[in-house]
Formats: sequence, structure tokens, C-alpha cells
Amino acid sequence: MKNLFTLFYLLLSLVALSQNDTIIQQHKFPNGKTSTLTVLKNNHDGYAVAYNLEGKEIYRSYIRRFGGHASVSFKHHDNGMVKEAYYSSHPDGGIQWYRSWTTFDDQGNKTGERNDNWDDRVTVMPTQIYRDSVSTPKENPKQPKPDPKKKVETTPDLPHAPTLNPQPKKQEVVACASIHQNKTEFVNHSNRRILLNINHAGKDTLVVLKPRKTYIGPTYISAQISSPMNQNVRIKFNCSRKNCVIDSANEVVKQEEFSTLHRIHFYARKKR
Repeated sequence: MKNLFTLFYLLLSLVALSQNDTIIQQHKFPNGKTSTLTVLKNNHDGYAVAYNLEGKEIYRSYIRRFGGHASVSFKHHDNGMVKEAYYSSHPDGGIQWYRSWTTFDDQGNKTGERNDNWDDRVTVMPTQIYRDSVSTPKENPKQPKPDPKKKVETTPDLPHAPTLNPQPKKQEVVACASIHQNKTEFVNHSNRRILLNINHAGKDTLVVLKPRKTYIGPTYISAQISSPMNQNVRIKFNCSRKNCVIDSANEVVKQEEFSTLHRIHFYARKKR
């Protein structure tokens, strides 16, 4: 009877493990404390986090394997401290992409950050082309060449002939860059209220984003192509309760030729 109960317990444990496909990647300091941690829950979404020698969080990013992908890979110093955090994101079915490199010294101090994205690499062709009007035109093969043996009669110059006023040059019209509208939107996918601070054009806006609600943020303009949101709008956010943590994910949606939507998704999880 005891062996039967043990077998039944093992079967239940195997079923539970098969339903909880959570991937954990951990790098530790020599003293055993966690340096970097990547958690992907149910092969769906999760987070990547890095700590310093005192256990203080110095980096965090949301990761996912749905709707495209968002991932983080870490490099480490010899003492176990994170050296570089490389973030890469690509939406499903879209041409936009985003990546960033965040570097740290061997004590956990941030030393630099570099961003690269699809919007900054778009090349716009000029809408008007001006041809060279100075170069000597090519000879027309259909036009007969003048005979050098034939004498060409010329009209003698008239004395004191009046000088004609030269025609004024026409002013060339240069095509100006079109105005690109960058819209912002914030979506709360959790069942918790989120306290959101939006800074734009030197002005702070405080928002209490209710569960399952969307807030339409400020719109900023750029020349011809879209401009990254983090260069124009700064945000800070946290959970209204102390026992939860908020993760975020960025999405860039091309709406029209000169209009782009920058959407931020928020997800809540319990604090461990």
C-alpha cells in the first residue's frame, strides 16, 4: 500500500512538471549570490534581471516568445558581475525591430547604453530631383553639322546698340521634410492599478492606470521619419500595492506614411 501511494505521488509530480514549462537561467557570484537571472514562464513570457554585489537590482527587462520575440543575453566580468546586457525585440509580422546594449563595470556601475532600431535606419528618397543645368549638352545626331567651307553671313554689330536687361534667374523650390506624428499609448494588461508618471516637453503628468484600461499619451512630432519614444517621452511606473512588480514591453506600430504609434504594455506579477 505504501509503494502504491509513492507511485501515485510521483505520477502527480510528473504531470505538474509537464504543465509548468518554466525556463530559468542563473549566473552566480563566487559567494553564491545571484548575479543575473532570466525567467521564462511556460515558454511564453518572463523577465531578465541583474544584481550588484550588495544584491541591489541594477537592470531589468521584460522578455517574451509570443507576438514576435523579446530577449536578453548577458556577458559577465571575471568576478561574476554583469558586463553587458544585450536586449533584442521584434514584433510578429512587422518590419520594425529594436535592440540595445547596456554596459557595466566590475562593481555594477552603469557605464554606457547604446540603442539601435529600424526607424533610425530608414532612408527616405528625395521627392524632387534637380538636373544639372551647367554641363554642356550632348550633340543631337539628327541635327546636321555646319559645313566649314561654306561662308556664313553675319549681321554687323549696330553702333551704340542698347544692351538688353538679363532675365532674372528663377528661384529653385526645395522640398521640405514632411512632419511625422508619433503617438503614444499605455495599456494595463494586469488586474492591478499602475501609477504612471509621464514626462514630455518638461511637463510631468501623473496617471492612475486602472486594470485592463488604456491611456492615450502625448503626441510628439519628428521630421520625415519616426523618432524613438525614449528620446522624447520619459516614463516612470510602479504598482499601487507593495507586493507586486510591473514589467513593460515596447511596441512600434506603423499606422500611415507619416504616423507611428508607440505602445507600452504593462504586466503585473507578485513580488518574491
